Amino acid sequence: MQYPIITVPKGQFTIIDGFLINLNSKVVTDLSSDESKTTLTPGGWYLLKNTYNPMSLTKLYFIDSNYMFTNKSVLLWILKPYIYVKFCERNSKYYCEPCTRHQATHKAISIPIVRLEETVSKYMVLEEPLTGTQEAYSGPFNQQLKDQQVCETLNTEHTITNNSDISMDQLKGFSLPDVKYIPEHYFIKIKPPITRLKVKNLEKKEEQDKVKELEVLQRSLFDMSLEKNYWRLRKMKEYFFSDGRSEDDFVTFKLIYEKSKTKLLQNIKYVSKSVFPSLISEWIRESNSSKATLFKISDSLMVTGGFLVDIIEKKIINPNEQDYLRNLTDEEKEYIEECDLVDWNILKLTKHPYAVDSPQLFDTLNANNEDFYEDKNGDLWIVPPTEYKGALTPRKYRSIPLHFKSFGWRHIYEPLKKVPLPENPFANDSLESLLGGYHESKDLQDEEYFTFLKDVATLVSYDQQRSYYIKSFNELKSLYIASQGQ
Repeated sequence: MQYPIITVPKGQFTIIDGFLINLNSKVVTDLSSDESKTTLTPGGWYLLKNTYNPMSLTKLYFIDSNYMFTNKSVLLWILKPYIYVKFCERNSKYYCEPCTRHQATHKAISIPIVRLEETVSKYMVLEEPLTGTQEAYSGPFNQQLKDQQVCETLNTEHTITNNSDISMDQLKGFSLPDVKYIPEHYFIKIKPPITRLKVKNLEKKEEQDKVKELEVLQRSLFDMSLEKNYWRLRKMKEYFFSDGRSEDDFVTFKLIYEKSKTKLLQNIKYVSKSVFPSLISEWIRESNSSKATLFKISDSLMVTGGFLVDIIEKKIINPNEQDYLRNLTDEEKEYIEECDLVDWNILKLTKHPYAVDSPQLFDTLNANNEDFYEDKNGDLWIVPPTEYKGALTPRKYRSIPLHFKSFGWRHIYEPLKKVPLPENPFANDSLESLLGGYHESKDLQDEEYFTFLKDVATLVSYDQQRSYYIKSFNELKSLYIASQGQ
């Protein structure tokens, strides 16, 4: 999950679970408040109104309950200190109350709600209970659902009027805010202000840490492969010497055995160097494949790559486009709600083309190749900004353009295809190369002996070692996935 960081002259904001949060003052607000209208620029206000439209504070104001649930633990982190709460039932209604840690059922944050001259506290409660399961608190959950249904029908007095009629054309004289996206854990690791430089430095550090972890994994896999196959080779040697062969056979085999050890080491080194990066790349693709999976909703509608696709019209559908959705059945709408779709607000506000690793999506829409330009930071552009003076590298990707009315065109693109596993690089990786001058020997006319040597050559060959290496990698991957509870 990624969150926007909106930077304006008076500070930085983020949006979490419909709350507009000032990262400098830790004040919770929304678009209807005087705080947002005075702090946000007209450009910033317009962008938020036409993307996230954060209005959770207004909902919290109007609901009868003194609490709302959230599944965003980062909300509690940013607005800390959190408190401990419990639910009490009075007159068939649930209330949230602060309490001691020993009495608590949930964590929460207290949010002041100003009503006329009175300020009351309401609570954002983390869904995950401290003990038991969520089902044990179905009463407070169901009460919140009823509150929200009533709230959605209210024509509140907090109607947004200050800048609601501003269009993008009217904003040409105003500066638009800088918007960047960060993953949840960056809030913990970066102190405000959250700058692009801080984000880049953290990304670089995390990338270096990943490289170190991969180097350890690669070395472990190499050592494990070498140890396993030296063991296999030794067992073959033990078998040979227990078979009552002649002294000449023993001398010949000892020489072949030493050459086999050298060949084995050579092939495992090359497999580790050439195959490991491809296996890691494929693992990353698999990890990101949840959105890439094709899910057919009806004969004319499917979800793939995190996008809702009209198969007949061959176009991507905005999942928030009410004119389209009202023609769908309730069952189709439920299917769509359950899908993990790309957040279209990210597409609207991002400056760069958006990568989508889903060949099915680009195949379905018959996407064409398009020219892109990569700057020195690795960012892609369709048209580089005029103020950029650095070197640009041309790139070509399959791309799909999307139009966002006054926000203009945005592009999604397909990253480079996976690199296939390298084939055998050794033309002489054969029994003859292993036997050397011994293949003319009379002793090798012994069919059983010759077959045994062929088995030795097969064991130490590149193809066999690549097969063993991939199997060992997949075993380690399975253990890792199991340890992560995936």
